[in-house]
Amino acid sequence: MINLLIVDDEPLVRLVLRHMITALKLDIHVVGEAADGLEAIHFLGHHHVDIVCVDIRMPKMNGLEFLRRLNQMEGRKPSYPIVLSAFNDYEYVREAFVNGAKDYMLKANLDEGYLVPILTRAAEEVVREKETNNEAMPVSVRNGEQLLTAWLANKCEDESAKSEAYAEIKARLGEVNLTAAWIKLSSASSDDMNGFIKQTIRTAIDSNAIVYVILDHSKDEFILLMSLSIYRSMSSARENIHAALTTISIRLKQFMNASVAIGVSGFGRKAGEWPDLVSQASSAADLSYYRGFDKVYFPEAITRIREAQPNMDQLQQCRGSLVKALMKPDAASWKEQFKQFGDLLSQADGIPSEAIISVFIDLIWEVGSILYANGLRWQQLQEGFNSPLEFIAQFKTMKSTLAWSEKIFMMIHGLVHASETGAQSSYSLPVAKAKQYLDEHFCEEITLTSIAQMAGVSESYLSKQFAKEVGRSFIQYLIKLRIDEAERLIASGMKVAEVSYQVGYMNPEHFSRIFKKVKGHSPKSHRNTVPAL
Repeated sequence: MINLLIVDDEPLVRLVLRHMITALKLDIHVVGEAADGLEAIHFLGHHHVDIVCVDIRMPKMNGLEFLRRLNQMEGRKPSYPIVLSAFNDYEYVREAFVNGAKDYMLKANLDEGYLVPILTRAAEEVVREKETNNEAMPVSVRNGEQLLTAWLANKCEDESAKSEAYAEIKARLGEVNLTAAWIKLSSASSDDMNGFIKQTIRTAIDSNAIVYVILDHSKDEFILLMSLSIYRSMSSARENIHAALTTISIRLKQFMNASVAIGVSGFGRKAGEWPDLVSQASSAADLSYYRGFDKVYFPEAITRIREAQPNMDQLQQCRGSLVKALMKPDAASWKEQFKQFGDLLSQADGIPSEAIISVFIDLIWEVGSILYANGLRWQQLQEGFNSPLEFIAQFKTMKSTLAWSEKIFMMIHGLVHASETGAQSSYSLPVAKAKQYLDEHFCEEITLTSIAQMAGVSESYLSKQFAKEVGRSFIQYLIKLRIDEAERLIASGMKVAEVSYQVGYMNPEHFSRIFKKVKGHSPKSHRNTVPAL
């Protein structure tokens, strides 16, 4: 018998859970209840518990603190903590997994169909821990997953290993209505969150009674193999797949604030088809680079190569024209070429994203040669900007890559042609932009943050570079502009309060203090020292 402890400050929730778990007849015994974390810790000191269902928000000691205390306990402790969550507890649930939670239950979904797979999974995990060496089990599971992943990617050369992978997947998923899904996150997950992501996937799939296997591909990509043998028609199977995968996307968005794109394969009927099915799912998910995240892509979404679709030669030719245009002083030239480049890419969704990313990488390398030929370096664009290729790698969509590239090319063109276009050649482009804006708008409300954003650099970089090139700090230069203008307005006979407002100070007293600090005397005294204009 497996012992379970319910920890929740609401008596009604504890009562409902106890009755439901008892009625399920899962060989799980509700051994006790606690109204908060402190009471639960005390209970665990005197009773053997395998599974603990703990609410997150409770008085005295909440669920998160309870999990932290649980990790510090010596000796026997529950091996399977499950957190109880309301719909608005997503950030807490995320932290709960970091602190050792194995699963979660949404209170709004507490019914038999929802509870059975979660508690069955927990019970099986407890039994495995009791029967198997705690250290050997994860290694064997990990090796099995690595073997399956290698086989699915056609990287398994050993025939005996291929046969082993084939036999294992056939035994686990059978050979009826097989389909694969490729799940991509917009940002990589940490090691702590990997289990949480897979648990979210399991919970959604379990609720649709689908037999499945989850495999890691990378920190931001997962492979989901599914058997839908219980569904009589393909349309019914697809409808349930779409519902489950949409739920996964929504929950990961809520829990992790990460956008998700999911590619789905067609159906297969033989275990030997799995590598092809996974390849189909990967190709469908790849469409997210062109069409964005928060979508589920089925096979028919994969664009066939059209006559109007550009080939790689066209893209490379356009890339070369863009580089040449950047070498011309006229900014309109490169902007027109960049627009043509973007138009070609918008038609390229039948080309694997890796090929398009390679085009961007080649383009950046060539543009970098223009910088170096003019005695410039990437670091002059932005502090810490040593390798632009690292920036390209972080973008998950073509749209974001294009937007970043356009911004960078604008800065590069300005730097390279500063003297030819009449810009202040003694200043770098970010500083020249900032100085020009201050010269023209110093009477307005201005912050270093807003000017740094306009110049496309960090605040710290602009602050240091501005002082280095101009000889005054950002604030000192702004004050000088305002006080110089104030002197002119005072000499014209304007009242001090009006002068204060005109030069950007809403508080005349504050203006007077700054004026006196800079000039050594007050605005009123200054009026008496200069002749009226």
